[in-house]
Amino acid sequence: SALAAISQLPRPQGEEPDRILRHIQRRWLSAVAGQGYPPADNWYQQLTADRSLGSLPAHPEFISYHETRWGSGPTPYTPQELVAFAQSGSIVDKLNAFIPSESWDGPTVRSLTASVEEAVGLAPQIFLLQLPLFLKTKPEYQYAVIAGFKKLWTTSDEKNSRVDWDAIWSKLIEFFEALLSDDHFWSSEIVVDRELSPTRNWVLGAISEFIKAGTHDDTKTYDPNLLPRTWSLVKILLAKSPAEEEPHEEALNQAINSWKGKAVEALFDHALRWCRLSDDTTGEHGETWVTLEPVFDAEVAACRNANFEFSALAGAYIANLYYMDKAWLRAAFTRIFPTEFPRNCRSALDGLAFAPATEPIYRELVSTGVLEWALHHEPQGTHARENLLQRIGLAYLWKHEELESTRFAHLFHIDRVGDLETMSRYFWAIRGEPLSADQKGRIFDFWDKCIAWSRTIDSAPVKLLSGLSLLTCYMTSINERELARLLAVVPYISADYNADQFAEELNRLADSNLSNVGQVFAALLETYHPIYDLDDKLRELVMKLAAHLDTRSYAIRCVERLRYLPGMLQLYKELAPPV
Repeated sequence: SALAAISQLPRPQGEEPDRILRHIQRRWLSAVAGQGYPPADNWYQQLTADRSLGSLPAHPEFISYHETRWGSGPTPYTPQELVAFAQSGSIVDKLNAFIPSESWDGPTVRSLTASVEEAVGLAPQIFLLQLPLFLKTKPEYQYAVIAGFKKLWTTSDEKNSRVDWDAIWSKLIEFFEALLSDDHFWSSEIVVDRELSPTRNWVLGAISEFIKAGTHDDTKTYDPNLLPRTWSLVKILLAKSPAEEEPHEEALNQAINSWKGKAVEALFDHALRWCRLSDDTTGEHGETWVTLEPVFDAEVAACRNANFEFSALAGAYIANLYYMDKAWLRAAFTRIFPTEFPRNCRSALDGLAFAPATEPIYRELVSTGVLEWALHHEPQGTHARENLLQRIGLAYLWKHEELESTRFAHLFHIDRVGDLETMSRYFWAIRGEPLSADQKGRIFDFWDKCIAWSRTIDSAPVKLLSGLSLLTCYMTSINERELARLLAVVPYISADYNADQFAEELNRLADSNLSNVGQVFAALLETYHPIYDLDDKLRELVMKLAAHLDTRSYAIRCVERLRYLPGMLQLYKELAPPV
């Protein structure tokens, strides 16, 4: 019988063989226990009562198995259950009483907070009534209820449109004020668990994000009468939100994802909202700025090897600062970009990369020496230097820069070839903009300057010369000067995969100056050996050359070099004279 077989299992080798044998016997018995056979049930109960054997595995039928879990685990209460607790007034007691399981796959605080967020969305009015009670919950649940209301605010649906947001915002701000003035809230210990459950810092971040969400878009905001109260909250958040001790290479990305950075974003959006309202009601916002200015003064004064979040975000919001008070910005410019504190300056320059390019800001960058400093000191972020070079290029098109300026003199240096490549790519990237004939002429002057400079250095700047070929997009014909430009770069075009684009431009230009196009095309094929003819551009160009007697020789020369491509050998036989 099965029991006899289990009783005759061999005694294992190693330590504690008797206990290990009983453990194995219990696993085998679990398959037959509870089937109505008393001897099996009695033996199984006897072994189960032996605490030295530990608990029965979840899958005793397997010799070994592995389990994985995705996410924060199961929740002890569903959102619907939490709504019922809120209706009965017992939700705070239920939340505070929850103790997460020690089992790796048991319910967690993180999963419970997610359920609270969802429950708020299901019954916001019920949770609004219970909001004062959440002052007595743990920070993780305070965060959850705030996040739940914020998620509801940012959701656009029919249900949300029926919510009385005026009442909700008023109660929420009362809750924020009470929470941030509670000594117990600030004195509680911050404990980071393995599930990364929300902490007090999460609460601060959620309030900052909520204020930002309520002021960012003028079509969806809270009552303007609440702005003085939320401004007081912003000041607390700025003072209390933890700041990063060191700036990251991507300073703006670090800022918008940090606790202090979230408070700074709330500062900017709140201030801008207040200024716009003043403009709408009185036609100006000077008096409003008087209220705002001390806070901005305090933040910029702290940008001395610290407060890197404000540095990065001030760079990103630089045009907005100019709108709020241009005189203040001019006076504070070197404190926003403090070259004597390089980490702050680089953080601000990283933020500047995401700000729109405007003439007033460029003038400040030049007049304060910040731009000159930045060119000689590599900025932090991936986009910072590229953005500065684009600003110089744009200023050049605006005639605020000349090729002989000190900025360009720095670029035309053997160690800065990459900067010239960036400038060339920028001029190509704006080809769809409505540039004037004069601006296009200035781009060609830059091309000429690069060619002349390339002849003064030992090794040809291959990528630069190849990239210049893309600027052919601005040509409408090929006269003697254009021909010289093209022949100067054509030997290098294929080095940086620009030949296909260049061939397309030659096709466009072939409708005029066909002879010069043939000369350039023949020169291109001396170094360019395509492996395929994309969209038949090369064949089309050959046929255009072959259609005219004075350029037929170019067609024959070119198709001879392309004979290895499909269809080109037959075309060569058709065009080449018989031997």
